Amino acid sequence: MKGIKLHAIDPTKLKLKPNSLEKAFTTVDLAISPEKMLVLVVAKAGLLGGGSKDKLEKARAEIAAHLREEKDDAEIPAVSVQTVTAEQISKLRVVFPTMYDHESMFAGVSVFGKGRIAIALPKQEDSKENQYLTFSLSEYRKLTEALSEFFGIDQLGQDSGIPLTDQMQQVTCHYSEESFEVLDNEYLEFYEADPEIELALAGRQCQGCQLIVSEDSRKKERIGGKAGKAIAKTKCPKCNEKFGNISLFQLVKKEVAPEPAAAAAE
Repeated sequence: MKGIKLHAIDPTKLKLKPNSLEKAFTTVDLAISPEKMLVLVVAKAGLLGGGSKDKLEKARAEIAAHLREEKDDAEIPAVSVQTVTAEQISKLRVVFPTMYDHESMFAGVSVFGKGRIAIALPKQEDSKENQYLTFSLSEYRKLTEALSEFFGIDQLGQDSGIPLTDQMQQVTCHYSEESFEVLDNEYLEFYEADPEIELALAGRQCQGCQLIVSEDSRKKERIGGKAGKAIAKTKCPKCNEKFGNISLFQLVKKEVAPEPAAAAAE
């Protein structure tokens, strides 16, 4: 897994403010096998700037070649290598979000940024800092797939309010009477914060009576104006109260490039 964020935090200096640790991270790659997980700093911070993509990919290729040859971890050509053993992996836990705010040292404050998921790494000896890996939703799902495949860990984060699968609900438009699927808004912030996920506005919901209007019908009926910018103050056609700002979204499915045609046999 490429480009994961590693945060090293001195708990005595922690500021419980939203986004306070959003930029305080080191970029790492993760290499996961049935025996362990390696946390790799592939290149120095300077190489991660503009014009260095080729150098970064070259460094990754050298590390991949080393891992395929099953050489000693200490000889991996990376800036730094941290090994998390299978036993330690079995004890990994999600520290943000949590079911109850009081169970976390972050007290429910999104210090790593909105929609980020944080996992605590084992404490390093002789270090005052705690280490956390943070993930977008799609990154976290890839991690849980690997942990399930290699270690049989299926419970990580299931009680933390993280949508391990897409939670959808069926709704019906008041005007067209057509039914359509939308994402459950309870988990929307994870999707909105993930650069790999694209959302499409599918409809609106009245904050008072819960009436649903599809985006196509909203445009046709001119509710909230042509672009819907005034919908929050527009009166609902059913309850006559202000419509509010509840938006409903669908996932945009990315097209998969077709496989190149196989060369004809001579």
